[in-house]
Amino acid sequence: MFTVPAIPLGEIDGWKIRKAGFSARVVNAAARAGAETVRDIRTRSDADLIGMASIGPASVDEVRRFWARCQAIAAGQCYFLTLPDAIEPFIDTENWAVLIRRYGLYRPDPAASRKFMTLQEIGNELNLTRERIRQVEAQALHSLRANLPRHCLSPFLRYLRAFIELRQGVVSTADMQDLEGQSWLAGLNPCSVFLLLHDIDGNYFQRHNQLFHIYRETEIDAAAQEAVEWLNQQHELASLQKLWDAIHGQISLTAPAALAKIIEQVPEVVSTIDQQYLTTPTALDDLLRELLEAEQEPLHYREITTLLNQRLLRACRKGPGHVLRHLNASKRMQKTARGKYAVKHG
Repeated sequence: MFTVPAIPLGEIDGWKIRKAGFSARVVNAAARAGAETVRDIRTRSDADLIGMASIGPASVDEVRRFWARCQAIAAGQCYFLTLPDAIEPFIDTENWAVLIRRYGLYRPDPAASRKFMTLQEIGNELNLTRERIRQVEAQALHSLRANLPRHCLSPFLRYLRAFIELRQGVVSTADMQDLEGQSWLAGLNPCSVFLLLHDIDGNYFQRHNQLFHIYRETEIDAAAQEAVEWLNQQHELASLQKLWDAIHGQISLTAPAALAKIIEQVPEVVSTIDQQYLTTPTALDDLLRELLEAEQEPLHYREITTLLNQRLLRACRKGPGHVLRHLNASKRMQKTARGKYAVKHG
């Protein structure tokens, strides 16, 4: 159960109506009536509200429900069992349907994207134009970024920040899978949830490629740059510990595990499954030599590709064509037969 932190009613009374979390109809009607804060509108009688232009019984109910939820929050009695429970009161079913599809909230794979489905694909499915889907998505995010929904989502954001902190301040999509199956997600993809909540309120954690972290972006960039510069000076694969010992005094990260997740996202760094690193192209030469020497006989370049990719992280894996070009260009390899290569000796 996620309890929404209590805030004083006086603070809520001072919220600007346009940012509080009311529908566009209520916001526009309040503006025409000269009401600026929550207090200006919630203290009016039902008859006074009905007397405002464009306000009907449904809008009066909205104002009363808004204030009832605020009173529960102030009393520390507002809580949610699942994330959808906290989102659905603030957006309509069309908004939610579009967010589910754009963010891939039910996608089966461990990844996060704002474009899991294109605007056109969603429009075809929901029988709406792509422009209408764009408007609905923008409207949904705008609604969820208002004061009340954002505050109701804050316990979930705090939970995810604590999850990141327990993992040295940086989490990958693989780490996020540890959340899979937790009841509060109600079947939602944890990677997609990280991204959606970050886009609603970016004050709790930051995004860097497929990572989420609690550092400043400049600190992440500095760590990646220091690692690449040091690796560029190496002539053999370097272990994570060796890399950490060399640069940790120049970076803000607090643990080698956080550094590993960051450099494994850097395109020019080759990363092995046993956490050894080097920048290309020297790294491939070292790995290929090691693999061929272990086999002690020439191998076809497709066999070499398979063995190489078994050593590399998924993001660093190479295709047969890339490996073949490298074998032909390397001064340390030699072609022994059609498609077969060995280490050059002497």
